[in-house]
Amino acid sequence: MHNDFADWYRAVSLEPQDEVLKKRWAAVEKLFSTIDKPRGLDVARLFLGLQPKAADFAAWFADPFKTEDAGFPMKGNSAELRVLAGAVCIGGMDSSDQDLDISIAIALALVAGSYMGKRRGLVLKDVITAAREFLSQQSLRTRAKSSNDRVAGLVKAIGAVKLKCKGANTIGFMEQEFGAFADNIGDTVGALTKANTILQEETNILWWLLGGHSHDLRKPFGALDAGCVAIVAPKELADRVLILPGPRAIQAFLAQALQQSDRPRELSLAEAIEKTPKAWREARFGAAGNLDEVLDLCPSLLMMKKSLDGSKRDTWSAQAAKASAINVKDKLAPVEMSIQVFTENLLLRALGDA
Repeated sequence: MHNDFADWYRAVSLEPQDEVLKKRWAAVEKLFSTIDKPRGLDVARLFLGLQPKAADFAAWFADPFKTEDAGFPMKGNSAELRVLAGAVCIGGMDSSDQDLDISIAIALALVAGSYMGKRRGLVLKDVITAAREFLSQQSLRTRAKSSNDRVAGLVKAIGAVKLKCKGANTIGFMEQEFGAFADNIGDTVGALTKANTILQEETNILWWLLGGHSHDLRKPFGALDAGCVAIVAPKELADRVLILPGPRAIQAFLAQALQQSDRPRELSLAEAIEKTPKAWREARFGAAGNLDEVLDLCPSLLMMKKSLDGSKRDTWSAQAAKASAINVKDKLAPVEMSIQVFTENLLLRALGDA
């Protein structure tokens, strides 16, 4: 059981007994150990107060809890359901039973959907914080592993195989030794391939920053308004990420791009979107996959789509803000806004829709 599970209940004014907590956590474990990406996104939606997409979600989610406790209520129990949804999300991230790609997608959905913690009605912000920390630690773990040790181990294994096979006269012995040796080679090649991919990713990002130009708009960042850069730059940066969830220094990269822009200042999401060329926004939706399936988790993308309907800014921004449960008047520093947009675009990458 997660150490904070009982505290999550108390945070929404619920005081369950110890026996109830044990039953609830047993059901939580069943859910996160068998979850897939679509189900994971729906669990994130439930936690965020959104409507899950799958028609059978309520039955799927309730079944393990009813198995553990026949009296488990599904109606008039929204506060507990959101606590349990958060527990499923965080429990899966902490467990080796859940596929890492699924954990990353769920964490991105939670962070993107929370809109920098400003979504109205958000409960248990500790869950969002835990999701952010998971992504940060995963970025660090992915890039901290050196291939040098693996190569050194392979060199050592080559010498050991040569000694063991010297004078060996049975085919079975040779097959056994070379089988293990082949596995070692495969692991080493995998480590080197990953290291090369990370190097390529870092090189692409650094050249992009050094160039100081928007690839999509074909203009230097210095010639663009900060609002435009806050929307376009994070999309371009997400395009250059090769291993999710991306480098840990993303905020520094985005801050560097924004420093080159014109008049960096706090502004609303609608103001920033309006600074981007309409043709770029149209191309953004035309080139991507089925974005409609995840727009409820991506406030900036939803507002961007609403901006294309031909109405005035006050109209489309109010419609998008209502659908996203955010305050249309909220202003963010450009770097905060760019992190939000980056997270949404990374979520699309995790789902294969970018």
